[in-house]
Order: sequence, then C-alpha cells, then structure tokens
Amino acid sequence: MLGDIITEFESSQSGLISILDGFTENNFNVIPFEGSWSAAQVTEHLLKANSGAVHTLKGKTKDTSRQPDLNEEMIRSAFLNFETKMKSPDFILPSDEPKEQEDMITKCIRTGDELRKIVTGENLSLLCTDFSLPQMGELTRYEWICFVNCHSRRHTHQLENIFNVLNK
Repeated sequence: MLGDIITEFESSQSGLISILDGFTENNFNVIPFEGSWSAAQVTEHLLKANSGAVHTLKGKTKDTSRQPDLNEEMIRSAFLNFETKMKSPDFILPSDEPKEQEDMITKCIRTGDELRKIVTGENLSLLCTDFSLPQMGELTRYEWICFVNCHSRRHTHQLENIFNVLNK
C-alpha cells in the first residue's frame, strides 16, 4: 500500500511537470475553446488545491480505528473518471489574470517537494481533522495523498487535451 502510493505520487508529479514544460509562454495563458480553462488556470487551480492539501496534511491529526484507505476507491472513481465534468469549489477557482509559466512550474515543484516530505516521512494512517471533504468527511493522510495523486492525474489529462488542441 505505502510503496504504491509513493510510486503513484512520483508518477503524477513528474507527469504534471512534463506536460507543463511542453507549453510555451505564448500558449500557456490561451483558452483553447469555450468553457475551458487555460493551462495557466488549470495549474493555478492545482496549486491552490495542493497547497491546501499540504496545509491539511501538516495540520491537526488523530488516530483512527478505521482502515487508512477506506475512501480510496471513492476518490479514484470520482477523479479518474475523465468523462464526468466536475465543479470546483470557489476557494480553489483560478483567476483570469495571466500567469508566468516558469513561475507556476517552480511553484508546482516546490509544492510537490513539500508533499513528498509528508508522503515519505509522516504516518499516513492518521486522520487529518482540519478540513473535511463533502460526502467523505475527514480523510487520512493516505487518502489525502491519494486525492492529490488522482486530482493531479485528472488535471494532467486536461492539460494534455488543452496542449493537443493548441498544437493542432
């Protein structure tokens, strides 16, 4: 279980950085079609979500008697179904302001490094009590890392689609 989540974390982070590196400064802030975000906006959304996850993972925790991966399948089925459109909570919506690509990539790497320290150095079975997800409640650190992985993979898929539209 632990080895798999670490491997998945490394894969999701490297995939994200790889696709972000493929954009140019000229197309990073371009909205590819109506109803879409730009690559810059997707990146800002991910940064807000992942920074929030870091805060929650470093926050208050407690022991739990339940399995640390109880909500894993629910998280995976929700976020890895690329056919369903999801609505972002307001507090992690991106702005319309242009963003500097290298700055955003650097922030993604820095946030990834903070998450990596937690993944490899903290007890992932503890329940995080500072923030609850609708329909799931409080998550363990393991489930939060699963959330980060799946959410990052979902938006990496979105970034790949944006890249393909802009580079036709």
